[in-house]
Amino acid sequence: MSTPMTPVGHSLMGLAIGWVVVPAEFSQRAKIVTLAAFVALANAPDWPLPGWGHDRYDVSHSIFLTLGMIAVVAAIATAALRRTRYFAWRLIVGGAIAWLSHLLLDTLYFGRRGLAMFWPVSEARVSLPLPWFTVMQLKPLVSAHNARVFAIEAAFYGAILALVVIARWLWTRSARATSCESAD
Repeated sequence: MSTPMTPVGHSLMGLAIGWVVVPAEFSQRAKIVTLAAFVALANAPDWPLPGWGHDRYDVSHSIFLTLGMIAVVAAIATAALRRTRYFAWRLIVGGAIAWLSHLLLDTLYFGRRGLAMFWPVSEARVSLPLPWFTVMQLKPLVSAHNARVFAIEAAFYGAILALVVIARWLWTRSARATSCESAD
């Protein structure tokens, strides 16, 4: 039995997307909570719930159901946060992108027949495999193969996260320098 990706890649991509959209003025605690939410959203299709995740891959990885769930979660988040200092549309949009990133990333792995993301409308499968991504094995979970899969995901998606962190730091630094120059 195999699964396309480990949670490592999804989590790092969720962090990268969250890092792009988290407001700079958030407190450290608010940033941590927000980034944790982005990690959770990026892993949402694999949550081990009854009738969800790998129990019902067709359901949890359907673009149609994903968009419907995103709409529900976005409406709840908007209602809950609308009148607080923590509300920002970029967080809602970023959360949707983090959730949707899961489907895209699952199409990048060799060892699967593709992702049937158009269920229940179609059984068509999307497969965009990259040669360095292979599937993880669930049995045995602890193996040299899985260690390699984890390491490749950590390196690839960790590099994306590092680029995002550096780009955000440079952009913030540039914005501060511009605002200091204009204040003079």
